[in-house]
Amino acid sequence: MKRVLTILAAALMVLTVNAQNLNVSVGDVTYKFPASQTGEMTYTDGTTLTIMGKEFAISDITAMKIDFAEVTDNLVTVVPVAEVAVPAAVTTRTTPIPAA
Repeated sequence: MKRVLTILAAALMVLTVNAQNLNVSVGDVTYKFPASQTGEMTYTDGTTLTIMGKEFAISDITAMKIDFAEVTDNLVTVVPVAEVAVPAAVTTRTTPIPAA
């Protein structure tokens, strides 16, 4: 009976595990790294952090956090910071760039 309960408890723990992601923000850009793939993260001379081959200057990092959102390889998502309404009186003008 103990063995069955142990196996059942282990199975429930495996089923409830969610993938974690490390989010590193540099200004308005956030890099998402799946925790299962990050491996060793190198911290060099107190100035540089390397995650999955991507180097970050510590002084440029504005935030780091962990979340459980799904990360898709080679996917780029652009999220507008703010919507700006252009007044109707404003017109746009396109000027062709001369060929060199």
